[in-house]
Amino acid sequence: MSPWLVLSLAVVTTCGLVLLVGWWHGRRHGAEEPAETPAVIDYMIMMIGVVYAIVLGLAIAGVWEERSAAEDWVRQEAQALHEVGTRAAALPDEVRDRVREDVDAYVRHTVEEEWDHMIREEELTERGDLLLERLREGVRVHQPQDPVGLQERAAMTDRLAAVSEARTARAQSAESTMPAVVWVGLVVG
Repeated sequence: MSPWLVLSLAVVTTCGLVLLVGWWHGRRHGAEEPAETPAVIDYMIMMIGVVYAIVLGLAIAGVWEERSAAEDWVRQEAQALHEVGTRAAALPDEVRDRVREDVDAYVRHTVEEEWDHMIREEELTERGDLLLERLREGVRVHQPQDPVGLQERAAMTDRLAAVSEARTARAQSAESTMPAVVWVGLVVG
């Protein structure tokens, strides 16, 4: 069953239970004077509402922060891949074309397949790992002889390390951002 369906059912069930208890209490104690109810109950209900609002606010802030961090990692990964493709212009034609093809294959796989897999399984794909390793190998095997080529190769290697770091962080961001305890607290509240 979908997590959203479970959450929706839990919220509807909880609301229904609260309404049922309120209706039952109203029928049972309908003739009583409101003045007989101690004010302590009102304060307790108010404090529970305040605590719930604080927990809800913290949960929303945590999810927002995690989402922002995930967007930053994706942006860094995309920027590093763009720089690798751009810096490949300094390589010989054959190597340049292979590096750019590998960048395109990695990006295509990430966007078309890996995102959906991350949503379902909360992990990266092995094929994405293989494509990134193939891209690294394409840069690594080229041994330039001139200083400019050596600089470009070093810069591309650094950018590929940034891609790998961002990819790992993206995998960690795919995990659930709110612990189950917080979900239970929100639903029960």
